[in-house]
Amino acid sequence: MAILTKPGIITKGFPATFTINKENLAGLYNVRIDPYFQFAANWSKISIVYENQFKNSETVSFDATQLIPIAKFDVSDKVRGEFTVKAVLIFDFDGDVLVIPKDFLQSTPELQADFAVVLQGGSSTTYEIASWLILSNVQAMAQGYAA
Repeated sequence: MAILTKPGIITKGFPATFTINKENLAGLYNVRIDPYFQFAANWSKISIVYENQFKNSETVSFDATQLIPIAKFDVSDKVRGEFTVKAVLIFDFDGDVLVIPKDFLQSTPELQADFAVVLQGGSSTTYEIASWLILSNVQAMAQGYAA
């Protein structure tokens, strides 16, 4: 019963495509018991809020009116730490919101796996170029002093 489909490993600095299964999301207990939000036809937007241990957050927002909602998870290649789910927010067309909290989203191994984000290091090219420029400048300065 996967709710979220995403790459197994997400590379920092490169957008990762997420899709959400509205039927499976509607099947969650917190959604099923709400007399209004239990119907996906009442949803306008779904947002998943992630946060790392440094309090950086990333929100992945889906257009819930789409048959298969798609969104991007995109963090800088310089971000540190691992992101964990903080909440899922389901909005209706009037701006009301149903909040599914972190505690519930981490209550089973299946939900933990569904909403987990594993980040892989970003492009090292930037760091390699920066290191080379710094080294080149230091060498040039050293040669200038030696002359």
